[in-house]
Amino acid sequence: MHGTNVVVKAAPYLPNTEVWDPIMSITEKDLKLMQEWGTTIVRLGVLWEATERSPGVFDYEYLKKLEDLVNKFAEYGMVTMLDNHQDLLSRKLCGEGMPSFYTPTDLEDYCPWTLVG
Repeated sequence: MHGTNVVVKAAPYLPNTEVWDPIMSITEKDLKLMQEWGTTIVRLGVLWEATERSPGVFDYEYLKKLEDLVNKFAEYGMVTMLDNHQDLLSRKLCGEGMPSFYTPTDLEDYCPWTLVG
C-alpha cells in the first residue's frame, strides 16, 4: 500500500473539502493528485474531543462528514484507516485527543498555551 496521513488536530477537525489549499484540504484536486501519485490508503484522524463535545453528547454532524470523506476516498480507489488520534493525552498537556472534561484535574503538568491547568 502507498498512503498518506490526514489528521486535523484543531477545530473543525476536518480538512477543507471546498477550497484547495496545499496543506489543509481534501478537494477534488487533492483526490485526483493523490490518485495520480498512486495513493491507495489514507490514515484519517478521528479526534475524541471532536466526537464527544460534552459528556455523553456526540457530534453526529462531524461523524457524518468523516463518513462522507471515507466514501470520497473510496470513489478514488483509496481505503481509509480510521485513527482514533491523540497526542500527549489532551490539550491540558499540550496535545490533543481526550476531551478536557475527561482529563484528570490533578495532573502536575499543564500546557502553558491553554487556559486549562
